[in-house]
Amino acid sequence: MKNDCKIINAVLEPNASMGEHTQKNNEFIYVISGQARIVIEGKEKIINKGEVHYCQFGSTHEVYNNSNENIVLLDITAEK
Repeated sequence: MKNDCKIINAVLEPNASMGEHTQKNNEFIYVISGQARIVIEGKEKIINKGEVHYCQFGSTHEVYNNSNENIVLLDITAEK
């Protein structure tokens, strides 16, 4: 049994986006600082410092930083 997990410390600069993409794995986005706007399957959600968002395998989403400060995130992916 394969048990792969990747953890990436990411910084999203002001007025930047991670770009729309479809999940090839399950993903958790944890906000270390700032506030992110996520559009998943056409529905908008705001996640704040200390909150986690789950992106299910096969879902399509995009992460935005509409603020004037960097957002610091942990992007955790786990093989489906």
